[in-house]
Amino acid sequence: MITEAIKKLRSRDKSRCFVSVSIFRDRVRAIVSGKSTPSLYTPEDRINWTPSPSARTPIQLVAHSANSLGFISEMLQGTPYPAKTTADADAEFLVMEQEITSREQAIDLLEGKFEKYVTVLNKIGPEQLETLIEAPFGLGKVPMRTAIGVGTGHTQSHTAQLDYLQTIYGDRNW
Repeated sequence: MITEAIKKLRSRDKSRCFVSVSIFRDRVRAIVSGKSTPSLYTPEDRINWTPSPSARTPIQLVAHSANSLGFISEMLQGTPYPAKTTADADAEFLVMEQEITSREQAIDLLEGKFEKYVTVLNKIGPEQLETLIEAPFGLGKVPMRTAIGVGTGHTQSHTAQLDYLQTIYGDRNW
């Protein structure tokens, strides 16, 4: 009886993660595509704008989030993240992000990586939630139940950065 209750609880954890990632994916897509309320619209003249040389543009933030979902998908399937340090990862991501320069490219990349992530999540059963997987950057092993939320949290943090960029270029309608 308790085992079945735990399985149901674990199953709900996965469902909540899926719903959260979906919400953030849709929000990021709305910001990039401009198909949202005015407060979430990124004007064409701002999609490749950055407030400083070291800051990512809105397009780069979306590309970074998308590529991260791809790497997180691999991690959930047992493939360790290839970069050994956060500095190495950042340098690699910056190179990948430079390839994405248009709204359409960013949306296509996000949708493709998101669909891969969802496919991976859908294959994770309740019995796998306690499986330990390798975290990046030498952080050790984490249970799958923790790892399935990494994509959501990461995407959410970059969505907040997109919101902040809006305020920097003067869009304070939210």
